[in-house]
Amino acid sequence: MPDTRVEMQTALDIGGPVVQVTKARGGRVYELGHVEGKPSVPSVTSIVDGTLRNYGLEIWKQQHIERGLEAQRGELLSGRAINEIMTASSDEAQASADLGTEMHSIIEGLLQGEEMPVPEQLEPAVQGWLKWRTEFWRWEIQGSEVTVYDEALGYAGTVDALWYDPVDGRYIVVDWKTSAGLYPSALMQVSAYAHALEEMLFWQRRLTIGTKKVQGMVVRFDNGYPKVDGVKDRSQPKVFTDRVEYAWGDDSRWAAFESCLALNKAGKEKIKKERL
Repeated sequence: MPDTRVEMQTALDIGGPVVQVTKARGGRVYELGHVEGKPSVPSVTSIVDGTLRNYGLEIWKQQHIERGLEAQRGELLSGRAINEIMTASSDEAQASADLGTEMHSIIEGLLQGEEMPVPEQLEPAVQGWLKWRTEFWRWEIQGSEVTVYDEALGYAGTVDALWYDPVDGRYIVVDWKTSAGLYPSALMQVSAYAHALEEMLFWQRRLTIGTKKVQGMVVRFDNGYPKVDGVKDRSQPKVFTDRVEYAWGDDSRWAAFESCLALNKAGKEKIKKERL
């Protein structure tokens, strides 16, 4: 299966062309066509996910395997049963990812003034989004699914939605999440996006040195699995509510991303060897 290549719109149409490359073997990079040599830089999510160890995710996968083995207790395990046990967590993760993609598409359509069909499962989440939009009614949408990049540090990423607050004169990069919780990695992600956009604006002479005019926000739509006797029933579809929670990226999250970026680069550097 070949790599997937998509030319992306850049935030505020600064720079470009930029091509997003999703690798067949996993991971994502961006080719900065406006930079000499068309360098390929890693995505923000690839940097974070490839550097941080996610203990919660490891435990979740292990629990899937344990439940599958328990269900087969006393039975002879066939090759098919083993495959189902080992891929159960991947199947659930893909189902959750598909829900997230659908929610993103609905929001993008709403931002463009379209009438979007909404499945019953996501109706509460859409009501939550409308509640969030009412809270930040003065923000003006500047684009959705737009790419930001930092030429000097060497990374790029795609922002779910870019807004402008005319009262404060600042831009806000927003990431929509349908995850089980608000995680530090998500705040690192939007902090990296915000820093990249500030760099883009600075080189366009729209900002001066030391000016902070971009912030990052993560918005999560509340959801979870139904519970039976106090235990999550993962065989049932996720249930969304109209509750929304959001959090801001900050300097500490940016510093954490910088550390991940440094580790990512160090892991790719060739080791200079000496022999005796």
